[in-house]
Amino acid sequence: MKMSKNRAEELLEIVTQKLKEAYLNLETAKDTVDTWKCAKTYLEFIMHGLKSNPSLKKDKEVES
Repeated sequence: MKMSKNRAEELLEIVTQKLKEAYLNLETAKDTVDTWKCAKTYLEFIMHGLKSNPSLKKDKEVES
């Protein structure tokens, strides 16, 4: 199939634009994934909390 130079230039512009859109969507998707990861980690922290440090318990007992 033979293609004219003008048609190839038109298609190149379309492909370049689609590629820019795809990269923009990729960045947006990465930001969305990072946001949901942070939300998941925060909720897991709320559910499980920090494990108590035994040495802190001993310090509290000594102060009492």
